Amino acid sequence: MSGSSEQSALCPAASGPLLGVDVGLTNTVALLRRPDGRSSPLLFDGEPVLPSGVLLDADGTVLVGREAERAAATDPHHFEPAPRRHIAEQKFRLGERDTTPTDLLAGVLGAVAASAIATLGTVPPTALTYPVRWGAAEQKTLRDAALHAGFTDVTLIPEPVAAVAAVGASMAVERRLAVVDIGARGFDVAVLAPVSGRLAVVAVGGDPTIGGRRIDAAIAAHIAAAAGRQRRDIWRAIDRPRTVDQRRAQRQFWADVRAAKEALDEAAFVPVSVPGTADIVPLARADMERFAGPVADRVARVTARVLREAGVKPQELDAVVLVGGSAPLPTLWTTMRDTLGVEPVQPEPPAFAMAGGALGRLAADLALPVGSPLATAAMGVPHPPRVVPPPRLPVAGGAFTRVAKAAARLVRRPVAEIAAPPRRAALPGPRQPEDGLPGLSALPAPRRAPAVPEPRRVQHVPAHRDPSQPYERATVAWTRFGWALVLVAILAVLCVAMAVLLG
Repeated sequence: MSGSSEQSALCPAASGPLLGVDVGLTNTVALLRRPDGRSSPLLFDGEPVLPSGVLLDADGTVLVGREAERAAATDPHHFEPAPRRHIAEQKFRLGERDTTPTDLLAGVLGAVAASAIATLGTVPPTALTYPVRWGAAEQKTLRDAALHAGFTDVTLIPEPVAAVAAVGASMAVERRLAVVDIGARGFDVAVLAPVSGRLAVVAVGGDPTIGGRRIDAAIAAHIAAAAGRQRRDIWRAIDRPRTVDQRRAQRQFWADVRAAKEALDEAAFVPVSVPGTADIVPLARADMERFAGPVADRVARVTARVLREAGVKPQELDAVVLVGGSAPLPTLWTTMRDTLGVEPVQPEPPAFAMAGGALGRLAADLALPVGSPLATAAMGVPHPPRVVPPPRLPVAGGAFTRVAKAAARLVRRPVAEIAAPPRRAALPGPRQPEDGLPGLSALPAPRRAPAVPEPRRVQHVPAHRDPSQPYERATVAWTRFGWALVLVAILAVLCVAMAVLLG
């Protein structure tokens, strides 16, 4: 957070509007607080959420948000969906052009500044959130990007601090808290505890590979399985689009999947259409709970691990704060409660909790009246927090996983090499493609090999062997029972791996 000199510089603007901005890995949101105390989100193309994706076209123009996503259909190599993940790089290549994280983040923040100017006529004093893992160099990059975008008064607030401020004044300095920020691509866990009279972040962990998109992928696999293998041309185009129409279909498909996932918060089931067809696959809430179960378990286990490394027992926690766009995952609330024994707290709406908390924290620093009282205790990161790496599979389990994946690649042929249609006995009847729909071409008929004379079969006669020789006995035994030995070895490896994982 900014020091007293920055706060004194902002005090003349205490009676004016304020802005809180959360530049997320996938989406960016901003909340505007007016002088009368009312808060409302800034709109971007009529929506309160701005995609963080940036496209740098051939002319050097930076396109942001939905405009960048639309342009990515024709120019995917110049599109970066998550520019914040390059924050630690001095320079990186996007397509045929070199760029910097400052330029791309300035493009995202420039869209926020433009929306603020369209609403107020100016850019008010702003609070920007940042991950607590960032060092001084990453914070300077974010601050420079804000200055390039047109922001003049900027205060940086750590994300866990903003999340704690979002839940209100019940969070006293002497308490211990855990903040779980769950996004689309990953989640972070921060533990706050009193340090030298301040509520500070003492440990941080998480998993950058587990998030809401894991559930999106599970939903897509469910739809593909329900539609049948006859539609493999469609899924190939969704997975690896090559044309403009296929990229647009891919973007629309994932948008439909996310919309169905969000709709299941209130509905019992939601129909999801198979892309390029008139088929409808019903997605039930029970399916969502099944898909979200592994993600919720992973979040709970990593949270417990970070607490152990921080020396905080779950029963010592006063609250577990759930924030982020994927915080309303099914079964997450109950899984966290059952694992930690603490009732989670979830600000409404979770996707705006960071921006709202940063805005409230800035208002408290400037002594502005707010709708609900906020914690006035000093919060921050006096020392670098302890970084807890995510738990990994044991050596045996990891080795077995790598061997299994290698065997699967050898056994399973790529989809593009499958020329013949699947067997009809195990699948529903074939569907005729509809005229005029992209991606629905008839399945190619299997190519017939040219007629060649069948080679003359020669009966294999084993050589004469002396069964009294050890080598010959071993050869005969391996010929007859080798498959059984291989099967026993595989079962033994499986048993050892399961024992290590469960033990």
